[in-house]
Amino acid sequence: MGHDEIIKREFKKQAKNFSDRLLTLNNQDYLSWIVDSLHLDEQMKVLDVAAGTGILSRAISPKVSHVTAIDLSEDMIKELFL
Repeated sequence: MGHDEIIKREFKKQAKNFSDRLLTLNNQDYLSWIVDSLHLDEQMKVLDVAAGTGILSRAISPKVSHVTAIDLSEDMIKELFL
C-alpha cells in the first residue's frame, strides 16, 4: 500500500469526528490565535493544503479575498459540506 492510500485509509477513520466541537482544533480561542498570528489581509488569496474538513479555511475566509482548500482524503472533504 502506497503513502497516499495509507493517508486516505487513516483519515477516513477520523473524518466523521474531525469537526467535533470538543477537539482542540475547533476551539474558538485557538482558531482566533492562529488566524491573528497569520497577519492576513483582504487582498490575499490563501491555499490551505491538507485542509481536512476546512476548519482553518473557514476561520481564515472572512479575512482574505479567497481561500482554496484541498485535501487528499475525500472523506474529509465530504465532512466539509455537512
